[in-house]
Amino acid sequence: MRSSDPAVARADTVRLRWLTAVLIVMAVLTVGWPLVNRAVSDRRTLAAGTMLRVGPDKTDMAEFTVGPGWSMVPSETNPQQDYSLRRGAVDMTVSYVAVINGAHPAQLWAGLRTIVRISDPGVRLGQPSAYTTAQGRRGVQGTLASRADTGSASVVRSPSGTFAVAMILIGPRHSFRANLAAAHRVMRSLQIPAPPQ
Repeated sequence: MRSSDPAVARADTVRLRWLTAVLIVMAVLTVGWPLVNRAVSDRRTLAAGTMLRVGPDKTDMAEFTVGPGWSMVPSETNPQQDYSLRRGAVDMTVSYVAVINGAHPAQLWAGLRTIVRISDPGVRLGQPSAYTTAQGRRGVQGTLASRADTGSASVVRSPSGTFAVAMILIGPRHSFRANLAAAHRVMRSLQIPAPPQ
């Protein structure tokens, strides 16, 4: 038999509201917390001047240096193969790529075009132009474009001819220009040691 006492009815209503509020908070934490945690913890800020190495070992590796404002995405980074870096809304991938039969620049560019097509469908790689790293290593670079994004890509072959380093930079058009100079400094900082004699 239900009580007709208004105080009991009020207490039941308050308990029901609290129970509903607790269930909503639990649902939000269950669904939202992993997303918030991933967004916050899945970036590791890199100090300006940090030198990173990519490659399987000390004889087959390259080094590059980041300036201020860059962070690394640990879950998408394997130093033996590639780095996933971010600066604001701009993404940069630095990848170690094995080269077969000492591929020449045109073949490297065709390989880079394939990498871009797989990693960023809908993005077009423009025509290559020569560029030189601060170390003096020669490579090729070009522009990337899609409806919403723009970017730059480069590839530099090692002196041994056994591997190359590909760098792909892409981001929304509205934020890309502010990050372009910083990204090109990373590209130019690439150093590939000469093979041991």
